[in-house]
Amino acid sequence: MQEPAASGRTVWTMLVASAVSVGALVAQPPETENRQSVPQETETASRGVRSFVTDESISFSYNDGRREVTLVATDHVLVRSKSGRYELVQLPEGVVRSRSSVSRSSDEMSEIPVFQSDGGNIQAPVGGVLIHFQDGWSEDQAGRFFEEQGLDEAVEPLDWADLGYLIHTVPGVFAIELANRLAGLPGVKAVEPNFWQLRVSR
Repeated sequence: MQEPAASGRTVWTMLVASAVSVGALVAQPPETENRQSVPQETETASRGVRSFVTDESISFSYNDGRREVTLVATDHVLVRSKSGRYELVQLPEGVVRSRSSVSRSSDEMSEIPVFQSDGGNIQAPVGGVLIHFQDGWSEDQAGRFFEEQGLDEAVEPLDWADLGYLIHTVPGVFAIELANRLAGLPGVKAVEPNFWQLRVSR
């Protein structure tokens, strides 16, 4: 899992009316023995992966606290092995994808869509939303916030940030959508999807 690139990113909050429909997609926190710490070190793709053709018709966006970041789907997916490591896999040439198929791919095929941001980063939403509350908020206020949003059973405090939490979700586009729903709610200082990012060896 990735540490937020900027601690001041806008935090996204979900409307109470959306809590019922969102609840089914929020994963319960994993068992303690399988729980991973946040942030998780990024991994390097295999040397054979070189091209990242994008499909401008399949895009999503989120607010990083300074501007709207656009993510465009690429011709790759991220697959997690049984050992827990991620591997970039190029889709077969000629595969036709739609926005809806990208949105549900991680649920149906255990393949996480890979995006290229308008800043040139290659990244994939591996599950989870990182949220930080404003200075002056208490843990009790944060707890009430999560209860109101129906997220209290899917939250884990971050050990590297005061009033920072990881909301566990399924991998894929849902994490981006949840982060956008939470953005701008009272008390939220920063929020972003938990991204895996490509790190290239030099």
